Amino acid sequence: MARRCVVISIATVIAIAIALGVGLGVGLRDDDDGKTFVYGNTRLTGMSASEWNADANAAPRFRRGVAALSTMVEASDVTVTSVTDVARRRAARRLLASNSRVDVAFSVATRDATARASVKTTLEGTTATAFKDALMAEGLAVSAVTVVSVAVDAPAPAPAPAPTPPTTTPPTTTTPPTTTTPPPAPGVLTGTARQMHVAAGGEHVQISLLPPQESSLRRPAARVDGRVLNTIAVTFIDRDGVTVDARAVIGENLLDAAHARGVELEGACEGSLACSTCHVVFDSEDVFASLPEACDDENDMLDLAYGLTATSRLGCQVIATRGAMEGCVVRVPRATRNFAVDGFKPKPH
Repeated sequence: MARRCVVISIATVIAIAIALGVGLGVGLRDDDDGKTFVYGNTRLTGMSASEWNADANAAPRFRRGVAALSTMVEASDVTVTSVTDVARRRAARRLLASNSRVDVAFSVATRDATARASVKTTLEGTTATAFKDALMAEGLAVSAVTVVSVAVDAPAPAPAPAPTPPTTTPPTTTTPPTTTTPPPAPGVLTGTARQMHVAAGGEHVQISLLPPQESSLRRPAARVDGRVLNTIAVTFIDRDGVTVDARAVIGENLLDAAHARGVELEGACEGSLACSTCHVVFDSEDVFASLPEACDDENDMLDLAYGLTATSRLGCQVIATRGAMEGCVVRVPRATRNFAVDGFKPKPH
């Protein structure tokens, strides 16, 4: 009897242990399945995707850098989901390693909706400089980063291409030829307007019935009583090292802004992407990283520029915008490569 009681007691203990274990296991799974996520994107300057993949420490350093931004995040909570190269650089520009850029997508696991909201707010409030410092403190060699773009919804998968509908050849029809009357040249009165003008005995005067067209390449600065409106602060440092504090009109390119403020920036081709003489250098890598990518034609011209740097651009291709460009410092190199033999330098319009 005593032995039977012992056996029953042991069996009871085992059953209770199994029940507790199953219960704990389900609870852990529920907790794991109940996690919430914050999704982020950023752009790093100073490495390519191949360099990232070749460096076994790149992803761990990035995860630690993100975790350092919030006390509610551990490095193990951060997952790098993709690393892709940004638009390629060409020729001499490609030789500058600091010009390589990658877009990094990542997710951060949080324990609940409250933690998710807190982490999202923290990442949204982190400046590019603070994020760069956090990554470099962990040993990730980057020359510039952009602010983190944050979302709480998982990125949607790329849509599948729509099936191409079968093409059918329409029946051939013969269309009779039509005659069209060319429009009158601007400023020439025709029809009833001309008859009324002649009947009134007026002298024939060429007038334009169309509004004047403004050049999209060069627009004069908008000024009222000598004050420039809708502008940002730009500091030019000319080839002699003289500092010129100026205001660039929103939508104006830096070549025009320099000319309008008396800064000697050559621009031999007058902004037609046929030379490199409006070559400028940005002091701030963060400002440079915020600019739209240079097109292939601009990169081709930059390959010819004197004193090419990692933050070089053509002034005629950089448009003044609000945000990161406010208060930027732009240097004019001490020399240019101008293939014109007559020493032509354009004047501001």
